[in-house]
Amino acid sequence: MKIARALLPLNGKDEIAPLAEAALSLAARFGTHIEGLLPQVSPYTIFAPPGEGASTSQIQRWYSDIQAYETQSVDRAQKAFLGYFGNLADVSSNFEAVQGPVKTAVARRAMFADLTIVPSIGFHRDDFWDDVREGALFSSGRPVLVVPEAAKPNGIGEHLLVAWSESAEASRAITAAWPFFESAKSIRVVNVDGHGLSEGALDRLRTFVAAHGVTAEVACIQSHGTSAGERLVEEAAGQEGATLVMGAYGTRRWIEAAFGGVTDHVLHACRTPVLMAH
Repeated sequence: MKIARALLPLNGKDEIAPLAEAALSLAARFGTHIEGLLPQVSPYTIFAPPGEGASTSQIQRWYSDIQAYETQSVDRAQKAFLGYFGNLADVSSNFEAVQGPVKTAVARRAMFADLTIVPSIGFHRDDFWDDVREGALFSSGRPVLVVPEAAKPNGIGEHLLVAWSESAEASRAITAAWPFFESAKSIRVVNVDGHGLSEGALDRLRTFVAAHGVTAEVACIQSHGTSAGERLVEEAAGQEGATLVMGAYGTRRWIEAAFGGVTDHVLHACRTPVLMAH
């Protein structure tokens, strides 16, 4: 298995260096094709049309503002994308701008990618990036690679820390991470405080991956008075070159948003790349 296509949303304004470096790491390891995407909100929702009785010159100025906005947005995003991928003969890539709601545009393109690369909430948080994360993670049926600002993307997935509980989300995360499993230098599967585990579950998981020729260390770690999310972030940061693999939102999303949860904490505070699947 390999990661054949990765989606890289961008807006042409915010720093994307760690995201681009993560994409380049995938391209070097798997020959991944990188698709740059500018999901562009219709300018007609930004620039109010002239009122009734407007002069011809006012209407013309309105159209000119819209056209300039569209052109400048596309030019900025394409320039940022080509700055990383345009001159690399050994990396396959393309860039496209699509118009429509950000969440919908990202979800529809992410469906045809093996994963989507997004910034952590701690790296970029505004309406645009919130919609990118939500569209990719919750509406595409595909995994996301969450990249924090301080990440060292080289060697993504060479050392895996897998957060495991007996949930559909965690199971999907392991499936999403399988291309990394096959060539990882080390795999460590952990559960915090035995939460969500039946007796012998970690051993069954170890047996399952071993049946596919993969060796993994399994362990139940203690939270020591911190939350499960804090413990996972700490554990990943303490493992050199780790990529955390986990399911997203094991409880209903509104409960996590209201009271805080593992996924929410990791999205905010992760210091290493995180592969998430919902």
